[in-house]
Amino acid sequence: MDDRWGEDGPPDEAYSRVTRDVAEVTAGLGRWAEALPARLVETYDAVTREPTDEERALVTRSGVRPDVRVVEPSDPAASRVVIATSQSEEWGWSVTLGLGRLVVETVPTCLCDACDEESEDLVEMLEEQYLDAATQGFVEFRKRQRRTSGWMEHGFRWADGGSSSAPRPGPAFEQSWAAWPVRRP
Repeated sequence: MDDRWGEDGPPDEAYSRVTRDVAEVTAGLGRWAEALPARLVETYDAVTREPTDEERALVTRSGVRPDVRVVEPSDPAASRVVIATSQSEEWGWSVTLGLGRLVVETVPTCLCDACDEESEDLVEMLEEQYLDAATQGFVEFRKRQRRTSGWMEHGFRWADGGSSSAPRPGPAFEQSWAAWPVRRP
C-alpha cells in the first residue's frame, strides 16, 4: 500500500467507496494463487491432492464455492497448506490459505479506496506470514486469554514472528509443525 493520502490519511468517504477496477487490482493475486501449488511442489518434497471435507470447510466462507487444492509435504509432522481461490466480476480474486488445525487467512479483506491494497501487498503478506510459517515450521496454539476468562485465543508463532486471532471455541492445545523437507534434485 503506498502513501498516496499523505499525513492526514484518507478522507472519511474513501472508507465507503470502491472506485478501482477490483478485477484488475486482484489479478496478480489470482495468478500467484493459481501457480502456488506447482511452485511449492517444485521447491519442497510435497504433492498436491484433493481436499477432504474438513479441509474444504476450513477455507470455505458461507455462500462461496471456491476452487480448493491441498499441498501436502512428505513429512507428516509438517502442516499441509490448503489453498482456496474464488473469482467474481464484482470483487475480483479472493484467496484463502489454511494451515495446521485452524490457521486461516483470506485476502483481500477490504478493497475500499482508503485501504488501497494491491495484489503485490496481498501476496507479500501471505508469503511472509503464512507460507514462511508453513514451510519453516511453526507452533499453533489455542489458549485461555486470562485465567478467569472462558475466551480462548487462537494463533501461531514461527521464527520470524507470530499472529493471533479472535477467540475460537474448542479445547486448549499447542502443536508444533515441522519445516517442510526441501525437494532434492
